[in-house]
Amino acid sequence: MKNVEYYRQNHQDKDSYYWDHANFFEPYSHFYNKKTDEYVIAPIPASQYLIVKVDTIVYNSDGLKCFIFCGFETKTIKSDFLISREPERNFDAKAFVGVRNNITDSITIYPFVKYGIWGYSNYKEAVSDLEYLYFNKLKGETLSASHYVHNSFEQNVGDNDFFEHSVIFQPFDDSTYNYQYCYKELMKYPFSK
Repeated sequence: MKNVEYYRQNHQDKDSYYWDHANFFEPYSHFYNKKTDEYVIAPIPASQYLIVKVDTIVYNSDGLKCFIFCGFETKTIKSDFLISREPERNFDAKAFVGVRNNITDSITIYPFVKYGIWGYSNYKEAVSDLEYLYFNKLKGETLSASHYVHNSFEQNVGDNDFFEHSVIFQPFDDSTYNYQYCYKELMKYPFSK
């Protein structure tokens, strides 16, 4: 929610969009303008039209790593010309990687973009379909335009060795893990903010 609001408030700053190159947060900061046939920045805070729910968290054995499934609901805003989302397509589902150093620390989250669900009419169906993909279809896949294009996923979420051996959790370099980076046009952008 904070990242969506950040985009909404900083829409004039083109550099602010670069760290969300996978369009994980930015699309929720805009409404469609029927009069001008274009997307415009949302005129109200994200908390008034967006609901984000953590649906499922799968932890590793020590509770320091997790894979998180979230559902997004975009409430329809009554307006003469602005559309936030059509009511029959207002549910999405997305995944995050979560990590912490100690069991008492809060979890730091990183968007994970292999699969995403957009435009569903039902919350549970959206999350269920996303979970199905990660629990059953991730193994053997790659992620184009990223570090994972040359490193296929050898485990599904939920496999016994997922957190220990998945390419997602392997070091990228001396200070970074793969889940912290994506690639676009051969440029490296850390997920931050």
